[in-house]
Amino acid sequence: MSIDSHPLIIWFRQDLRISDNPTLEAARLSKKPVIACFILDDKVAGIWALGGAARWWLHHALKDLANSLSQYNIPLILRKGDSLYHLQDIIKITGANHVVWNRRTESFYRDQDTSIKAALKTQGIDVKSFNARLLIEPMAIKNGSGEPFRVFTPFWKNVMNRFNSDLQVEPPLSAPDQLIHYTGQIPSDS
Repeated sequence: MSIDSHPLIIWFRQDLRISDNPTLEAARLSKKPVIACFILDDKVAGIWALGGAARWWLHHALKDLANSLSQYNIPLILRKGDSLYHLQDIIKITGANHVVWNRRTESFYRDQDTSIKAALKTQGIDVKSFNARLLIEPMAIKNGSGEPFRVFTPFWKNVMNRFNSDLQVEPPLSAPDQLIHYTGQIPSDS
């Protein structure tokens, strides 16, 4: 098996774990050297930006994630600011040609993800996003008018009818047994 020398960037966001994480499975299957990054982008969240308690939790979750990634010899690159800017910077430094992330469902994050995906694709970067948080993504189920449901009960009834009350759930993904680590140096914010 040949290894692609262009690295793959895993952009961690709300899914700070190595088990049951489709981005890590995509990285394993790609056979590319892996770069792991987290970007704290307060601007896009606006009034929903993290407060003190959430930042305390985030600090410890990132510390645990970095510790988990160390078993693969993959450092967690931390950045703060505009997500697109930092992803493009990491791509420029490393020559990465593939970026993966897990989707977020909040509208301001969906808009940002759509914009970033389009910008990276115009630069020739392969971009893939995954559902890692929800049994069924809200946008996948539409009401009679073809719009997303706005109330949970009709949404859930539709889901149960669609799956004949027998919703099949995929088993959780295991943490990868191995990942290829990127050997270059990438600046990280502290």
